[in-house]
Amino acid sequence: MVACKSYIRWDNRAENPANPYSPPREIRWGLYSEDEMGSITLDVVPTDPTDRPDLYAALKEHADFSAANFVLSTLDKSWKPGKGHTRRGRKVLAQFDKNGNGKFEPVERAAARAFLALKGFDEGADRQPSD
Repeated sequence: MVACKSYIRWDNRAENPANPYSPPREIRWGLYSEDEMGSITLDVVPTDPTDRPDLYAALKEHADFSAANFVLSTLDKSWKPGKGHTRRGRKVLAQFDKNGNGKFEPVERAAARAFLALKGFDEGADRQPSD
């Protein structure tokens, strides 16, 4: 199998004349019209049919970590991920809820973010909004 990464980035700097916000504000991926809606779809087919179980396992793991990243990134927001994302993401994140209260204290969130960064979700999606 071949591994690859893809990134979508937007130029949200004050120096960008096309930036609609002055002063600039943090923009995250989301479902609303004021959010960025970048997505990448990649279809893959194993060249060797015996690789299919490994491919499916890798896709499931990626979906689990992606859901955890989404849940962790939306904890302090007024909108929430769907129930499927929440259930799947919280299952991955449960290991970081050391006090078992169902919330992520700063130290727990930092540990979860570090774990996700090791899995390739290192774009800092859990940054706190600036005032």
